[in-house]
Amino acid sequence: MFLHLGSDIVVPGKEVLGIFDLETFSDKYSAKFLNTISFKMPIEKIGEDSYKSLVLTDKKIFLTPISSLTLKKRWENLELLYEEEDYR
Repeated sequence: MFLHLGSDIVVPGKEVLGIFDLETFSDKYSAKFLNTISFKMPIEKIGEDSYKSLVLTDKKIFLTPISSLTLKKRWENLELLYEEEDYR
């Protein structure tokens, strides 16, 4: 199953390590964090709107205009589907 991050971008749900709300980061810390981590993982910006969420996967970081709450709900729905498949 895949998690839709916005535009035409989807990632396998099992690759998602975390979903973070960028509005909770101060500008000072978010810029420092992104600058530091960009040396270790590629960052892909989705769309041209202001970014509300950061999605960390095992291969890449995504910045998306979709709220972290919406992404969390989508991800939880995927986890329910995985659990149903395990019981079949």
